[in-house]
Amino acid sequence: GLSYMMTFRGSLIYGTLVILIMANTVHFLSSPYLMMYNSLSKINENLEAVGETLGVSRFRMIKDVFLPRCAGTLVEMFVYFFVNCMITISAVTLLKGDNNKPLSLLLTQYSDTGALSKLAVISLVILAVNLVIKGVAWLCRRVTQ
Repeated sequence: GLSYMMTFRGSLIYGTLVILIMANTVHFLSSPYLMMYNSLSKINENLEAVGETLGVSRFRMIKDVFLPRCAGTLVEMFVYFFVNCMITISAVTLLKGDNNKPLSLLLTQYSDTGALSKLAVISLVILAVNLVIKGVAWLCRRVTQ
C-alpha cells in the first residue's frame, strides 16, 4: 500500500477505483495464476501443433478450444478475486479516496468504535453479496459444463 501511495501520489489514478483494482489484482494474482496454469496443463500440449498443421489461427484455437476448456477456471478466478477484494483491508487502507471507501474498511472503523449493530449489518451485506456472486458462478459453471 505504501509503495502504491508513493508511486502514484499526484497521478490521475490515485484515489480512484483504478488504483484499488490494480493493487488488489497484483496482491491476489498468485492463486488465480496457479489455477489457470494447472487448468491449461491438463490440455493436450499437441493441440497447438495440430492447429498450426490444419491452418487454424491462434485466435480461433483460443476461442474454440482453450476458453471452453478453461471456462470453469475463469469463473473460479473471478470469484476468488471478487471475494478477496470484498474483504481486503491491506493496501486499500492507504489507497482509499474520499469518493471510494470500501465496506471492508467500515468493518474496522465500527469495530474500533464499538458500533456492533452497524458492524453486523455491514458484515451481512458483504456476506450476502458474496453469496450472490458464488450462486451466479455456480450457475455459470453448470452452463459451461
